[in-house]
Amino acid sequence: METDALYHRYARRLYGWALRRTSGPLDAEDLTQDAFLALHCSLPGYRGESDVDAWVFGVARNVWREQARARGRLKRAAPRVSLDELAPGELADERTPVDSLAVARALAQVEAVGPAQLGAAEWARLLDYALGRTDLDELVQLTGLSRDAVKSRLSRSRRRLLEACPELAAP
Repeated sequence: METDALYHRYARRLYGWALRRTSGPLDAEDLTQDAFLALHCSLPGYRGESDVDAWVFGVARNVWREQARARGRLKRAAPRVSLDELAPGELADERTPVDSLAVARALAQVEAVGPAQLGAAEWARLLDYALGRTDLDELVQLTGLSRDAVKSRLSRSRRRLLEACPELAAP
């Protein structure tokens, strides 16, 4: 059996299964992608001794459980960040005072919207990444997700923030 055949046969069913177990379509897409990646990696070890359906959904269930464990670890380790905790240099860098004030105002506006729009953990990851406190590899390790899934989630987080605060988008 090939990965393409598995995908065409199970993509819709696996997405529906994932949608019932996650908080929404984006998480379901991530879970489905991660499940197919795990299926692709474990395909050489599949000997055909069990039902293909049971094997596919068993692998997906294992990926889902690992993601749930990773979310639990993240909740325990997620930093709580506020503007009060930021050093002035973190906002200013080499900007003029006027630029720094604009950045501080924009960050304050986004911080007012961010946790409500994204959730506390997702907001903390995005803020830490944007301020350079963490890099992609650290986020991969912290979340237990694949590198592509982390990049995808960061991109979606940015997009949702810009939808909530369109005036912050670059001209």
